[in-house]
Amino acid sequence: MEPHKRIINQEEGKNSMDISKIVIVPKITSLDYTMTQFHMTREDVFSKWKDDGMTRDDIQNNLQAHENHHHSLSLLKRLFDEKQFVHRNDLNREYVAKADAVISLGGDDHLQYVSHFIESTPIISVNSDPIRSNGNLLYFTAQEIMDILPLFKKDEHILEQWTRLSATINAGKNVIHAIPAMSQYALITEDPEGMARMFVELNGQSEKQRGSGLLIATGAGLTGWYKGASLYMPKTSLSRTERAARVILREPWSDTPHVMSNPLLKEGDELLVTYFTHTEGRLSSDTYDRYSIVRGNKVSIRISDMPLNVINLAR
Repeated sequence: MEPHKRIINQEEGKNSMDISKIVIVPKITSLDYTMTQFHMTREDVFSKWKDDGMTRDDIQNNLQAHENHHHSLSLLKRLFDEKQFVHRNDLNREYVAKADAVISLGGDDHLQYVSHFIESTPIISVNSDPIRSNGNLLYFTAQEIMDILPLFKKDEHILEQWTRLSATINAGKNVIHAIPAMSQYALITEDPEGMARMFVELNGQSEKQRGSGLLIATGAGLTGWYKGASLYMPKTSLSRTERAARVILREPWSDTPHVMSNPLLKEGDELLVTYFTHTEGRLSSDTYDRYSIVRGNKVSIRISDMPLNVINLAR
């Protein structure tokens, strides 16, 4: 068995999972969002998308994704009481803390969003559109949940402890604690054409770095933004439970070799970044939660002592 995985079962003396205390958080499809945001009918949305320059294929893909998602949602509604479903916009930490588990019904991005409300409650990742997307971080389909729900009731499952990152921003008298990141932190300028000037310290090494920003990615984040940013670098891998993260300087200002262009941040290490850019920047957690930073602010990033508990099955 890999490190940071354990099998849960009744022999451990743990009470079985109470299915009535599972919270289900569905994503919001593009069609649902546009209809709600602009108070439109389906036909109005299609006309708007066409006017916005979307091709017929793009519109059809959005519609297919919408229908696939709602089919998956209908399958889960056969299993769970309506009161267990929480609208994405209504999700809060109180709902999650009281739950035995949380089902994230959507894609990888939705899973990241839901994870930001979770401390120790286990999460079950369900792909709501498996026909069109495999989902790099998703273990189940809605149909599979219907078939394997008895195993959750008996607690016969694996609990994977996915590595998360923690960060603090020291802004003079104020210390800001960022939401833990499941995939990555990004430290960039608000100006997309601006250069990020930073002094970076890790494991006794330090250097000034200039580029479009830093990405710090866990094993769960190596298939996303980091993958594109490191396209021309040697391939690297981390498991989702490995207590480490990769650090990469995006778009270096010159071809001068950087000692810390792609170092490994390990458990117990501290990556300390002093922001020297004159324009405002930001630290973002999984692209969702964003925090402003200004010249002179220090950002400390570590491996979080609060991993994300992800439910899987021994297959």
